[in-house]
Amino acid sequence: VIVYGDYNNDGNVDALDFAGLKKYIMAADHAYVKNLDVNLDNEVNSTDLAILKKYLLGMVSKLPSN
Repeated sequence: VIVYGDYNNDGNVDALDFAGLKKYIMAADHAYVKNLDVNLDNEVNSTDLAILKKYLLGMVSKLPSN
């Protein structure tokens, strides 16, 4: 099961994942990582970070999973 937004793969999406995703996006060279693509648009970018932030603040009730 993929938990989208779970940067550290611990089965939970929390502030540590937000910090990890931010660090990942800021890196100049990174490969696409499917479980970090929160909005499922085949890109990991600031939009995914914004959605994850809204999720952590309770403004989005759930993230995609499969």
